[in-house]
Amino acid sequence: MRIYFDGCSNTHGKGYLGDNYENLRWSKLVCDTIGAEEVNYSRSGGCNIRMLRQLTTKPDDILVRQSPQNYKRLNDNKYTIEDCDLIIIQLTFPNRTEFYGKSEKRFLPVTNNINNNKIKKWMTRSLEEFWQNYYFEVYEKEYGETNEKMVYESIKNTCKAKNKPVILLSCYPETKLKYDIMITNDTYPHSRIHWHPDEKGQVMIASDVVKLIKERNYDSI
Repeated sequence: MRIYFDGCSNTHGKGYLGDNYENLRWSKLVCDTIGAEEVNYSRSGGCNIRMLRQLTTKPDDILVRQSPQNYKRLNDNKYTIEDCDLIIIQLTFPNRTEFYGKSEKRFLPVTNNINNNKIKKWMTRSLEEFWQNYYFEVYEKEYGETNEKMVYESIKNTCKAKNKPVILLSCYPETKLKYDIMITNDTYPHSRIHWHPDEKGQVMIASDVVKLIKERNYDSI
């Protein structure tokens, strides 16, 4: 059994679970428990539209940092939705988005926290001003939540068309949509420093996901 995962930092784990994050994150614990292969395309700072884009087109190349401004692409033989037996996607805050960087030749994440170091390191002055104006003058909560609904329904319908079972999670506490599991600071133990699920929280999330998989008989696929 092969499971497709996508999400933001709550599924990726890098930056708050230490150097061994790939073995500590809940997606790996789920797969270890039921004997499945983990295919995790999540990204810290990732947006909902990225998750839909990867599901319906192709996953982004894996990038390995060689220097602060230089990345090496690993064009491995990656799995798509057709190659996986179960789809598990964790949607995120709807104010996030992305755009294609012409010089970087890859999709770049954007959040309303423009001063975030991960974002500012590749932003030009004009881009920084553009996105600040977007969030202060253009973006509205109603737009973000409408976009969340579109992605939510599109993921479900894509999986239905491909005859793939799907489990949907979210970390957005104000969502109006019905998710199978909510990953928030109120539902699972979290680090007071990084404000993400800690190691105990990872185990608890994995346990709840495994329980759901077994209740729906997805483990017998």
